[in-house]
Amino acid sequence: MKSCDRHWKMIRDAVDAAGMTALIPETGEAAAKALQAAMTEGTTSVDNFDPLMFAYMAIVAHAVELVGPVLFMDNDDGSEKCPQCYLTMLHARVCNDPECTTKDFDDWATHAVADAKAAWEGLRNV
Repeated sequence: MKSCDRHWKMIRDAVDAAGMTALIPETGEAAAKALQAAMTEGTTSVDNFDPLMFAYMAIVAHAVELVGPVLFMDNDDGSEKCPQCYLTMLHARVCNDPECTTKDFDDWATHAVADAKAAWEGLRNV
């Protein structure tokens, strides 16, 4: 599973709008080390907090909660599923509520980053 470029940019832009871009590790290697530190320590701290990964993982967790492990299966063309794109497609197929206003899951980026910001504030206030 992997966010498509459009949804990844939405998450990054939301992190930037929240004023947390400086907290994103500069390289993938640094991000992996921060994630490994968080897993090794068993907790997230001000030293290993990555708002981009926090928001992405929140989206993944919520999407998996809704539709299950199908998200971990590749698309028919072999590409990885984007959680937000998959949910948008699935919702369009199965929702039969004439009053439903959900068109996509783009706003999940903003909500996930708001949660990341709250988590960061909580870490800073410990």
